Amino acid sequence: MLRRIRALVLAHLAAWRAADPPLTVLAVHALISAVLCGLTRGFLEPLGYALFAFTVSGALLVLPFLGELGFLLRDDPASEWSRALPATGREQRAARALAVVVILWALALGSLVPAALLAPEGFTALGRMAIVPAGLGAALALGGILLAVQQVLARRPALLSLAHTALFAGLLLLAVVGLPKVRLLAGVAELSDLGAPLVWLAPPVWFAAPFAAGGPFWAPFVPIGAVVLGAGLLGLLPLPRSAPLRGRDALGTLLEPLRRLVVRTWVRREERASFELVFDALPHERETNLRTRPLVALPLLFLLAAFDREPGPERDGLLALLLFAAGIYLPVLAAHVPASASHRARWILDGAPLPLGALQGGAFKALVLRALVPLYLVLFLFAGALADWSFAARIAPLAALFALATLRRSWFASAKDLPLSLPPERAAEGLNLSGPLFGAAMLATLFAVLAAKLLTTWPLALAALAPLIAHELLLGRAWRRAPAAAPQANP
Repeated sequence: MLRRIRALVLAHLAAWRAADPPLTVLAVHALISAVLCGLTRGFLEPLGYALFAFTVSGALLVLPFLGELGFLLRDDPASEWSRALPATGREQRAARALAVVVILWALALGSLVPAALLAPEGFTALGRMAIVPAGLGAALALGGILLAVQQVLARRPALLSLAHTALFAGLLLLAVVGLPKVRLLAGVAELSDLGAPLVWLAPPVWFAAPFAAGGPFWAPFVPIGAVVLGAGLLGLLPLPRSAPLRGRDALGTLLEPLRRLVVRTWVRREERASFELVFDALPHERETNLRTRPLVALPLLFLLAAFDREPGPERDGLLALLLFAAGIYLPVLAAHVPASASHRARWILDGAPLPLGALQGGAFKALVLRALVPLYLVLFLFAGALADWSFAARIAPLAALFALATLRRSWFASAKDLPLSLPPERAAEGLNLSGPLFGAAMLATLFAVLAAKLLTTWPLALAALAPLIAHELLLGRAWRRAPAAAPQANP
C-alpha cells in the first residue's frame, strides 16, 4: 500500500516540476517576503508581525492557485496512468492529498524562512522557531479551503471564474490599499487590539493568535482546528477528472444578436470557420479562462479610485486614463488564444484549405467580440454612472477603438500559433510583450490626456474617431493581402 502511494505521489510531484519549475518560484517568494518583512520588523509587535508574515505568505500562495499550479490541482495530469494502477480509490486520494501538501509546504517555505530569520527582537527563540510550522499549518488550511472551493465550483465555470476574479481583486486591494496601511498593525500586541470580530474570518489571524501577548488559553486550539479542517478537506475531496464543459455560456447568449450582425458585416467568408470555432470554444477552455478572466478585475478595481474624486477635470482625466489603459491587457488575452485543452485536434486547422491570415483574422475578430466589446460596455456604464453619460459616450468609443488598434498591432507578437493549438501551460511560452505593452501604455496615457482636455464637443469626438477607423480598415486589408506574414504553426 505504502509503495503504491509513494509511486503516485512521485508522479504528481514530477508533473508539478515539469509544468512549473519550483526553484524560480521559491526564489521570487523568498525575495518578496524578505523585503516586506525587513521593512516592517522594526515597528511591529510579535502578534502584528506574525499576522503580516502569514498574510504575505498566504497571498504568495494564492497566486499559483490562479496560474500554473491551478491545473495540477483541478485536473490530475496523470489521471489515466494512475487509474490504470492496481490502487484503490482511498490510496489515490491519499497520494493526491500528500502531493498537494508537499507542494503547498514547498511554496510556503520560500516566504516563511525569511520571515522567521527576520523576526523582530520581541520574539523569543521558541516563538521565532514557531513561525515556520505555524505558517505551514496556515498554508495547509488555506490550500484545503481553496481546493475545496475549486472542486465545488468545477462544474460551474462561470462561478469559478467569478470566484477567481474576486480572489484576484482581493489580492490587488491587499497590495494597493493594505501595504500602505501596514503601520496600523504597529500597536497590535493582543487579540483585543484586532478590533472587529470579522477579522477572524481570515486564516492568517487563526495562526497568529498564539503569538499574542497574554493570549487566552484557547488561542493554540484555533490553528490546530484549522489544520485538521484543511487536512480533512484535502483527504476527503474526490479525485479530479478532466471533463469537457458543455452548454452555452451566458455571455455567448447575450452576444448572440451582435455575433450575427458581425458575421454579416465584418467577418469575411474565409474567416468564418476560425471565428465560429474560437467564439464557441473559448468559454469552454477552463484553464484559459481561469488564467485570463481574473485580469478583468484590474481595470475595474481602479474605478474605485474615481469614487473619492469630486466632479471636475481631475476625475474626468482619471476616468479617461482608465478607459484607454484598460485595453492594454488585451494582448495578454491574445497570447492565450492558441491555448486549448484539446490542442491535439489542431489537425482540423492544419488541414483547413484556408490561408493562415484568414485563420488568424477569424480568431482576432472572435476575441474582439468575446473580450473587447463586453469590457468596454461595462466601462462605459461605469464611466457614465461616475461622471456623466455625455462624457462616457464621447470617450469610451475612442478608447475602444484604441484598444482594437493595440490588439491588432500586437496580435502576431502575442498569438504565436494557430488558435486553440497549444496546451494551456505553454500559452505564454517565449513571449516578450514588455516592449509593445510599454509603448501602448505611453500612447494610452497621451491619448487619455488629450481626449479629456480637447474632446469636449461631439464634432471633435467624431473627428477623432476617423483616424482609428481608417487604421483598422487599412490594417485589416493588409492582413488579407499578406497572409504569409502570419506565424507558422509549431510542429
